[in-house]
Amino acid sequence: MVGVDTAELLWAIGLGIVQGITEFVPVSSSAHLLLIPELLGAENKVLRSLDFSVALHLGTALAISAAMAPAWWRLLRAAARPANDRGKGPGARVMLAAIVLASTVTGIVGILVEDLAESAFREPALAASVLVVGGVLMYLADRLPGNPDRSRFRNLALAGSAQVLALVPGVSRSGAIFTVARSLGMDRRSAIDFAFLLMAPVVIGAAAYRLPGLIGSPEFGGENLTLYAVGILSAAGSGYLVARALPGLVARSGVAGFCVYRMLLGAVVLVRLVVA
Repeated sequence: MVGVDTAELLWAIGLGIVQGITEFVPVSSSAHLLLIPELLGAENKVLRSLDFSVALHLGTALAISAAMAPAWWRLLRAAARPANDRGKGPGARVMLAAIVLASTVTGIVGILVEDLAESAFREPALAASVLVVGGVLMYLADRLPGNPDRSRFRNLALAGSAQVLALVPGVSRSGAIFTVARSLGMDRRSAIDFAFLLMAPVVIGAAAYRLPGLIGSPEFGGENLTLYAVGILSAAGSGYLVARALPGLVARSGVAGFCVYRMLLGAVVLVRLVVA
């Protein structure tokens, strides 16, 4: 492509794939987008910018929209059943109410602390430390016994509101919801399914909120537009595949592997920062 360095193009594709995977895997996409260019020495300032990170989140918003559309359709159909229906109607309405409440809380807090999240929180040492601590907490929570009957409004609302912590790099949105849900006694399947249902409106809403600022950015245009485009497409494609496959994997096997990965990555980054 004219005007675009091949190495930078590969970086954009690679970071898009990283975003697509880590947005849904409970290891924190924001931490990876912050730490990987830092560790591997990406020189292009655009690829290391907050604007590029926002663009990649737009890609995963497209991914979660497509991946979760069938599940959302089933939830809305169940919630619309008559009040005297003893089937899935009441449970679906409880879940829908919890999603609305948690999404509202997350949106309000996100807007209020937006400037802080974009400045003070974007520190490699903080992200690495949170990766380690979050990995330990998620591992301990997943060792607790679970019961599908624990999927009550209070538990769902508390677990869903935990995603506001994902404003801090190192905190995974799906990981925060899953950890709190399991801590409250929900089983793996219920916890991960709820996490993915809840991620859809929040990820889409966050992308829509930031889109005007991204389009108005001086970096969003010219030669950089190609980097943004391939990054978004890479994030959307890889994100869709992960969003479709991950809930079943977590329900069967748990999150121990992801927890170990978080702790190892965080420890490596902290050691490197100390040595440097």
